[in-house]
Amino acid sequence: MYENLNKFEQIIFDLCSLLLVGFYSYSAVFEPAATQYHRGIYILVTYILVFLTYRTKLKFGRVIDYLLILLSVVTITYWIANFEAINYRMGAETDIDMAMAVVGVLLGIELARRVVGNIFVFIGVLLLLYGVYGEYMPELISHAGDTFPSLCVSIFYRSDGVFGIMANVLATYILLFVIFGAFLEKCGAQKFFIDFPLAAVGHKVGGPAKVAVIASGLFGSISGSAIANTVSTGTFTIPMMKRAGFRPHVAGAIEPAASIGGMFMPPIMGAGGFIMAEMTGMPYSWIMLVSLFPALMYFFSVFVMVHYEAKIHDVVGEKQEVSALQIIKQEWFYILPLLSITILMLFNYSPAYSAVIGIATCIVVSWFRKETRMGARELLEAAREGTENSLKIGATVGVIGIIIGVLTYSGVVLTFADIVIELAHGSLFLTILLIALASLVLGMGVPVTAAYLITAVVAVPALTHLGVNEIAAHMIVYWLSQDSNITPPVCIAAFAGATIAQANMWKTAFTSFKFAKFLYLAPFLFGYVPAFSLDGTPGDIAKVFFVIILGTYFYAYFLSGVWLHQIKTRAFKEMWLPVATLAIVVVFLGYSFSVKSAAKTVLTDSIASVDASIEDFYGKKPTTTYKEMRVSTFSKFPMMVRDIEVKLGSRKLFGAKSLIFDETEDGNGFLVTGEEIRVREAALGDWGENLGLEDLPYAKLNFTGFYDTSGGEGTFVVRDFTITGDGFADFSGTVALKGFTAALPFVKGVENASVAELEFTADGSSFLKRLLRQIARSRGQKRSEMLADGKAALEGMIAARSGEEAESLSALDAFFESTDNLTVKFNISNPVPVERFVADIKEPGSLLEKYEISFAHDGD
Repeated sequence: MYENLNKFEQIIFDLCSLLLVGFYSYSAVFEPAATQYHRGIYILVTYILVFLTYRTKLKFGRVIDYLLILLSVVTITYWIANFEAINYRMGAETDIDMAMAVVGVLLGIELARRVVGNIFVFIGVLLLLYGVYGEYMPELISHAGDTFPSLCVSIFYRSDGVFGIMANVLATYILLFVIFGAFLEKCGAQKFFIDFPLAAVGHKVGGPAKVAVIASGLFGSISGSAIANTVSTGTFTIPMMKRAGFRPHVAGAIEPAASIGGMFMPPIMGAGGFIMAEMTGMPYSWIMLVSLFPALMYFFSVFVMVHYEAKIHDVVGEKQEVSALQIIKQEWFYILPLLSITILMLFNYSPAYSAVIGIATCIVVSWFRKETRMGARELLEAAREGTENSLKIGATVGVIGIIIGVLTYSGVVLTFADIVIELAHGSLFLTILLIALASLVLGMGVPVTAAYLITAVVAVPALTHLGVNEIAAHMIVYWLSQDSNITPPVCIAAFAGATIAQANMWKTAFTSFKFAKFLYLAPFLFGYVPAFSLDGTPGDIAKVFFVIILGTYFYAYFLSGVWLHQIKTRAFKEMWLPVATLAIVVVFLGYSFSVKSAAKTVLTDSIASVDASIEDFYGKKPTTTYKEMRVSTFSKFPMMVRDIEVKLGSRKLFGAKSLIFDETEDGNGFLVTGEEIRVREAALGDWGENLGLEDLPYAKLNFTGFYDTSGGEGTFVVRDFTITGDGFADFSGTVALKGFTAALPFVKGVENASVAELEFTADGSSFLKRLLRQIARSRGQKRSEMLADGKAALEGMIAARSGEEAESLSALDAFFESTDNLTVKFNISNPVPVERFVADIKEPGSLLEKYEISFAHDGD
């Protein structure tokens, strides 16, 4: 690594480190750079430093390394310098464009091979072959395919490839937080992370193991790596556990099991939390809040298990000379860096800005102690160490770009969701098990962050299709992506713990697997208990948290096996607390189910009188508040509704704040009444399928409507209707159907559904790419072959918008690429039945012939 470089190479490394710290700190605090510079500079420096430090072992290896560095500089600089021109001529790339793309993709493969290993590279190469020869694949996963140069162009230049989401997350968030971790360690905070838990619980039953759990939570929250966490804190805690009386394989297992929890613990959570924020579009502060309680429960479960492990073997720590209170008084300032970034992010400052302030706080804190004061030398060392630590994850960006790019290009993402649901027979339980298996296998050869991103792309749609809310779906995948760290046969973190403990590798691995069992319980809680991801009313969330705390205690107690020891030794008095806990959980859950059953009964009795009561509500003076109700069905394609708000008149509807609605007699949905109804994040379900929207039964819909009784029987009039998701013709963005009247799942008596007007907003380049792909698929052509046939029609589209003939397809390319917020409007002279419109939109070629289409962006 750095120590193996010669003096000249060390100077290059140090200059690059300072460039990264300076450039991205300035971007975070003052003004972000343009996309090509923001992502390009990070990838360029990463490529240079990886080829500089991870040397080849071939003869004339250093010459090859410098040649690869030169090629990296040429290809990436070419992308940066020609960013706008390349986007402008999308679909009409020059030979130089293609050559640079091919070299850039191959460089990314070699970069990953050197740092990550052959298995990860094999997966990337396999996806490349799939991208080229997709037309020869089995029908279920087949696609039109493309030539190798054209595929490389898509991977290297487009927004979902090498310079896509992973590059953006690494450049925007991860780099600065990895550097923050290096500064935090340099300022002396790591010692506090050991001293405080040692003084607080080191003298208790199982004290050294509990120190490992708490220290791993503190250090792991900023390290971003379970393996790094295991090695850094384990070198101190594992020998201490062995001296206290823990068996070597147990001591070696506790540390990696606890270290896994650092990946879920705010404020940093490794790279996964930032990727999750990027993919969901949710603020990182919300990701932190959702993650906090599950992370605490993970550490609580490990804490309880090591407590009972120590009870079985009578392990007690030694009393410390300094109390926890004295440690706080003497070293309280070491918590300031973590506290500062947490507070800033909770107040909606950007994570990058918060990281820079955290780095500055570390520098200030270092001056509280003479021995930790950071001067110019220490600042350079911290920047160097942070940059060096970032290379391991940065080296994955090329192959991840290949994998995500090909998965997106081929359309297999949606197919995979269908396959998983089919294999699981619509069972959420089996779906989570299949995702766990997939993430475990993928994690055997892929870094956990890459495993999360890859699995999320294909698995999250399957989970949301089954009614899981988006952030919970991501949490399921993120938690399961960590299992390869401690689940045999790979379990790298467990092997690292075994090495430090000088214990049997496999005994350590399986013991660590036992201690980390909450890792496998949490995904099911995310899937089946919405409140676990803060989806619910404060009262519901509080009740769920209470039950989960008790349940986690008994879960850990049972898995520890101490109850067998207590029964064998007839120590029944020691079992009263776990048994009482279990009794409380059972009673509480039983009460909850009985309340739900009672609610269903009441509503069933009320359904018959709903129509009669419409007129009682209509015309009344509305209240200013809304009733919130949660409903769901369990049919082949469940119609899941996250929230319904009903504005009531002076008379209350049912008098309950949270109700569960039974289905109507025909099974199409629910009967809801009120002066105004707002529905948020509802899946279309069977209703969507019955309308011919086979690809959309799980797209989310939102609408507001009201009952019109002027014609006698109540008719529900819908307004402000939107569908969100990868819906119509595989376009991403938001679809808005205005003037849309339909037999919605909540409505009785409206049969004819029609579309009067449609518009949607999407990323410009994404829209064009998807449109071209859909037309190519409908004609059985490769995208490159289709361009000639589609050129005239597409030029007509741009001409219709601009009022003049477009000279070439590149004019259209430039228009689409120029905006991230493109609005596409279908002008429909007469209302079209939904069934016919759906049929038309599934064949994008017919869109150009049957509908007048206009475009707008940036307020045009």
